[in-house]
Amino acid sequence: MGLSTVVLALALVVSAPGPARASPPAEAPGVDWAAKQTDLLGETGPARGVASAEETFPDYRPKLSPDTVLDYRPEMAIEIGALPPAQLMSLPDLMQALEDSKARARENPGRWQSGDIARGADPREYRPSNDELVAAEIGERIARVVADSPPEGVEETLAAAGITREEAEYDRFSFRHADVMGSGRFFFASPPEPVRVTFGLSSSKEAPPDGKPIPFVQEYGDGERWGYKDEKGNVVIEPKFVIADEFSPEGMAAVATEKEWLYIDTAGAVVIRPFIFDNGPDYFSEGLARFTEDGKFGFFDRSGKVVIGPRFDFAFPFSEGLAAVCAGCREEREGEHARMTGGKWGYIDKSGEIAIPLEFSDARGFEGGRARVKLDGNWVTIDTEGSLVE
Repeated sequence: MGLSTVVLALALVVSAPGPARASPPAEAPGVDWAAKQTDLLGETGPARGVASAEETFPDYRPKLSPDTVLDYRPEMAIEIGALPPAQLMSLPDLMQALEDSKARARENPGRWQSGDIARGADPREYRPSNDELVAAEIGERIARVVADSPPEGVEETLAAAGITREEAEYDRFSFRHADVMGSGRFFFASPPEPVRVTFGLSSSKEAPPDGKPIPFVQEYGDGERWGYKDEKGNVVIEPKFVIADEFSPEGMAAVATEKEWLYIDTAGAVVIRPFIFDNGPDYFSEGLARFTEDGKFGFFDRSGKVVIGPRFDFAFPFSEGLAAVCAGCREEREGEHARMTGGKWGYIDKSGEIAIPLEFSDARGFEGGRARVKLDGNWVTIDTEGSLVE
């Protein structure tokens, strides 16, 4: 379930992240989530003194339930409904179905495309294929079965089917929606996130599958707060967050307080403060995500390690091994929206080295080995070497 943000502009947009995060309260107390709405080139806030979405559009009803694969692609209802259920007795069937669907997904992958920002999309949007979505749904069902079943039951069920594997791997997608007033409700998928589900069979019984804390929610007078327990049910991180993600394989979890988003480690210590994009922490793209420090952009990896220090005035996510960055640019607001103007743009590689000199007045991410840049007042196309192409 996600938090909704209303942005009042020429077109009203209500944007909500999907269920990748542990269910937050419908309203996060004290958080100006509207001020965290992010568009193409930075963080934007609501227009002050304007009417609410409900006042402007009396028929508007926010969606408070989690966004799912069938919200995103409802035409897949029959295909999804035919999958084995998330039950322990169906685990062998789910395992076989996962391998079959992953093979089909490799032959029919999704693709990146330019996003329709006016409808709430990211500047670069990933469109998973049906086969990828089926594989992800099967993987999620396997994860639920393993989480809800005793390790002994999982071991016996798999052994009876002759399955000796100790883990399953799949790509997870999370979903979100944007309500564009006067146009409709539009759903979007995140880029794929690799997931590994460990079964905890005999060879690894001495140690838990990953031993990482598990999110739990506590009711308080002013709403819910999230914390973490260990596998024995002991509280290891006190419930003080309005949102709490599961820990990643690298031991890092995204959480939100009443004021900010953070990444914490399994002891609850702050690892890094990410750049806020689309109501939450910046997506990882090609293994790296953005953060800001003293107004400068840098990149960190999935363990929270800073890979590229904060030294750019803005940076796009990495695509095809390169990220567009600028020096000397500044944010310029147009109503509720913002864009970066001025300065010089170029591209860096994943080591932070300048791959294409900062000599353009604007730049966009690479797609299919090509990127659009502005040179001498005109938009032109370059390749990954920085050479002009027709």
